[in-house]
Amino acid sequence: NRMLRMLHRGHTWEDVVKAVEVSVAEGFTPEVDFILGLPHETEEDMLETLKGMKVMANMGGRAHLHYFM
Repeated sequence: NRMLRMLHRGHTWEDVVKAVEVSVAEGFTPEVDFILGLPHETEEDMLETLKGMKVMANMGGRAHLHYFM
């Protein structure tokens, strides 16, 4: 959530989880993009992102990882 706020994304991690839950319940396979290496991102932030990717996979979604350059 810290990085989402910093990037002014307008949603929270909880919003993403709910969207995936609804999508999977309706028969869709949601694809969620994640970005690592953003300015001011800490190692802890990156580890949280990786945990989030595992959550998406366990829920039935697909996680795509990108690296900020």
